[in-house]
Amino acid sequence: MAKSTALNGHARLDEAIATLLQTQAAFVASQGDTNARIAGSEARQTESERLHLEYQRQHLENERQHSEETRRLYRRMDRIESQLVEVARILTDHSRQIEKLTEAVRERIGFRATP
Repeated sequence: MAKSTALNGHARLDEAIATLLQTQAAFVASQGDTNARIAGSEARQTESERLHLEYQRQHLENERQHSEETRRLYRRMDRIESQLVEVARILTDHSRQIEKLTEAVRERIGFRATP
């Protein structure tokens, strides 16, 4: 009976080792899958970071262009406002001249306004 127990113990040990080897093989196989998924995730993350940097670069370029265009438009508006002030001054001067001319013509032809 001692032999039978000893053989039975070895058989159980052999079974345990076989189960351990199978479990380890399954673990190694699943670890490969996990590593592949991690590598895929890292590749997607790297691409996302690259795209994010590209969007940031484009955003900064758009802001630079917008600022440049805004400065250009403000300079143009300042120039137009200066021209409008000059036009208003000229119109006022011409209005005075026309009024004086009208009075001079009236005096010349002898028309006098009644007081």
